[in-house]
Amino acid sequence: MPVTVKLYRRGTLTGQSVTSKGRALFILSNLGDYTISAEASGYRSAQKDISVPVAVDAEEELILQRDSSTEGLGTSTSPVLAPKAKEAFDKGLQALNDNKLEAAEKNLDEAARLAPNHPDVLYLHGVLFLRQRHWEKARTFWKRRLRLTQECARLFCLGYGIFGRKQI
Repeated sequence: MPVTVKLYRRGTLTGQSVTSKGRALFILSNLGDYTISAEASGYRSAQKDISVPVAVDAEEELILQRDSSTEGLGTSTSPVLAPKAKEAFDKGLQALNDNKLEAAEKNLDEAARLAPNHPDVLYLHGVLFLRQRHWEKARTFWKRRLRLTQECARLFCLGYGIFGRKQI
């Protein structure tokens, strides 16, 4: 999804770019205060003020939230699970609610085998790993879910300046 990213300094547009793989690059010729704004179809625009006091590598992240006014305009929600996957998912959810983590893992593994890229299965697997205190595994499943859904689009703006590399 293309995202238009604009960079302002003292209210004046100093750069504009369209993202490539979720990233936008800018060349900063001056230190100081900047504002980054991002816009994408179907998402609310985001804006962030940043300060570049010294020439260092940095990266700024903007998160675009889905615009709720476009929800009913042909945008889909989570895909439907097949009956066997839904049954395994529901059993996993119930086991998770009952704090039966081994049973939850067994059922969620089965749901993931039947629907490996379903956003709800990925999310619940992340919750399971969180409860098991496997932080990195939980994070991995949630990142996969975010890549598959358009509920939240992450935007990384990168920039290179004459003062050294500055990732915005």
